[in-house]
Amino acid sequence: MDRMEFISRLLNLQTFSNIWFWGLMCVLWMLVSYWVLGVPYDMIQRARRLGGQAENELLVLLEIKAGRLARLWSEGGAFFVGIVAFVLTSMAVTGFYYGIEAAQGLFLLLTPLAIVGAMNLRAGIVISQREMSHAERLRRLLNLRIWVQVVGAIAVFVSAAYGMVYNLAMHFHLLSG
Repeated sequence: MDRMEFISRLLNLQTFSNIWFWGLMCVLWMLVSYWVLGVPYDMIQRARRLGGQAENELLVLLEIKAGRLARLWSEGGAFFVGIVAFVLTSMAVTGFYYGIEAAQGLFLLLTPLAIVGAMNLRAGIVISQREMSHAERLRRLLNLRIWVQVVGAIAVFVSAAYGMVYNLAMHFHLLSG
């Protein structure tokens, strides 16, 4: 294998048979489940374990992040929803109607992220606008993390299943045609 062939294989745009797509998916879901509402999980664990100053720091950061999300939503939420809907629809049409594999992969990456974004937004609005005890805020944050992980697991499973079917279909299509 010469250099050009190696570079060509390395930068291959075939999404579902490309190691970069699966690496991106793993890193993406690792980061999304680690940073829930913009709060790192180790900070949540430290606050649960130590309490006191660690819990106060967590609650201050949570208030800042939740308040920021609530303000962003009130100032431009409808516009942002329109942009997200446009991008997802464009990826779906380009990928599944026109058969562009890279757009299919992007759709399978971005759609669950949009769901997680909506979950984060809802939790941020609830946390910033309701009176809750510290324990309730922490419980809501941990529940959100669990649901983010569930969405991530479903997204990875659906993407892997679809990618496997897609690759098998392409393989048999190439053999028969």
